[in-house]
Parts: sequence; C-alpha cells; structure tokens
Amino acid sequence: MGGDEIKDLLWQLRDALDDPDAVDGSSRELLIQVRDDIEEYLELSSESQIRRTLSLRERLVEAVESFQQTHPGLTRAMGNLAETLAGLGI
Repeated sequence: MGGDEIKDLLWQLRDALDDPDAVDGSSRELLIQVRDDIEEYLELSSESQIRRTLSLRERLVEAVESFQQTHPGLTRAMGNLAETLAGLGI
C-alpha cells in the first residue's frame, strides 16, 4: 500500500473520531494522538521519518491493543493501517 491508501485509512480513523458514541474520552485522545502522529509522519523527509518510526509504531500498536475488545471495527481499520505502515517499512 502506498501513501494514498494510508490517507484512505486515515479518513476511516477520522470518521470514527467524528462519531461521539464510537469511543470514550481517553480512547478518543489516544486515537487523536495516533492520527496526528501519522499525519505528521507523512509530511516529514525520509531521514526524519526513519527517526520517528519506532515511536509511531509503538503508539499505533498500543491503540490497537486498547480497542480490540470494545471497538472491533475500529480495531480492524487501525490494524489495516498498521499493516500498511509495516509494509512501507514504518
């Protein structure tokens, strides 16, 4: 998957965040951090992206684990995003 597919997955995440009943306050904050990290990452140069990879991956994995039981649809979207980023070496 490329940058366009990552952007599509980010839109899915944004849609979930727009639904006030989708997640609770602390979960929403974690998702916002993940979304912001990914968007910022996509705007960085290649060298800067390498430095941010570990932090971004760790936060995404934490978010996916946090939502597995309570938000299976959101977990699938985030899992797809994680796989896409892993496929890109992120």
